[in-house]
Amino acid sequence: MAGRILLAIPVYNEAGHLPRVLAGVLQLMDSQDVLIIDDGSTDGTLAEIEHLGLNTLRHPQNEGKGFSLLQAWRYAKEREYDWLLCMDGDGQHDPADIPLFIQHIARDQADVFLGDRMQRAGHMPLQRQWSNRLSSLILSLLINNGQRLTDTQCGFRALRVSMLQNAWFREKGFQFESEVLLVLGRRGRRIRQIPIQTRYAQEKSSINPLTDTLRFLKLVFRSLW
Repeated sequence: MAGRILLAIPVYNEAGHLPRVLAGVLQLMDSQDVLIIDDGSTDGTLAEIEHLGLNTLRHPQNEGKGFSLLQAWRYAKEREYDWLLCMDGDGQHDPADIPLFIQHIARDQADVFLGDRMQRAGHMPLQRQWSNRLSSLILSLLINNGQRLTDTQCGFRALRVSMLQNAWFREKGFQFESEVLLVLGRRGRRIRQIPIQTRYAQEKSSINPLTDTLRFLKLVFRSLW
């Protein structure tokens, strides 16, 4: 049994992509098990999907992806979901991969199921491929449990709700996704990677190469002490 699964989609200015993503999602998930967290969008993102009647949370200003995901976890915990499945709303994650996560969750052989795009990375920009490989190598070494993670920056992932503790995490931005793997890996939680599709078109990444790299390095150095 897979247990109850909440699909959470954090978004920021995705009015042009989110309706298409949800068209695929709602073919596979009950609408009551979908949560949209709008992190202070200014382009009318929620107005574009209002007719769908989905559960939504909205921040009056941009707080960061990590902040949004922690809200999703609290929402899932309060409503007694067993798993939190996260995906991005910019079209880079294919809803058609959702059944893969559900199948792995049902087998109950891990606590984290992490999407792995690197086995099919042909459409990913080369710079992004190398940054993913380097950051994944660094995190694998820091976790130091003998497991080699290959795509730690992938936001398409499933987390067992009961194993998360709010006090364990300090990051509020994109680095939260790395911090989750680092903290849970070091605590002996089982992480399993799932090969998924790689989709890159004309989407503009919200990641700032300079500032977010510096924040990642800060996370790395802080983890050493």
